Amino acid sequence: MSRIAELIALLKNKRLSDEACLAVLELVRLGHDALPQLIEAHENADADFSRNLCFTISEVRDAASIPFLVGLLSHPSVELRLSAYRAFSKIKHDRSLRHLVSCLLSQEQHTLIEEKILVQALGELGNKAAIPHLRVLLSA
Repeated sequence: MSRIAELIALLKNKRLSDEACLAVLELVRLGHDALPQLIEAHENADADFSRNLCFTISEVRDAASIPFLVGLLSHPSVELRLSAYRAFSKIKHDRSLRHLVSCLLSQEQHTLIEEKILVQALGELGNKAAIPHLRVLLSA
């Protein structure tokens, strides 16, 4: 088993132990090199493991994870969609802005917490291009 696989295995617990937190830090340090295995691990993950993986991916802050995160936007789990919104806010990229705005303005019904996290994620992007979209929402 590779070192990355060993670190990922530590993320399987619902609660992140001290050892798992150190694994997250090491995976983040490995960055882009760890992304393919983090994304692959998500395919067979339960909800808790998926959230831990998504958190770790968001902390890597690599635009290469955007296609994976886009896939989570239509996931049936609200928790995973929230994780994806938060992850987009950490990846300071124009595509992050585009996907968050698209979600927020879509005709799909979002829970109140989803709308709150989406707006918060747009603000955390720090991209001034989000301002007109936020104004439209506030005036609605």
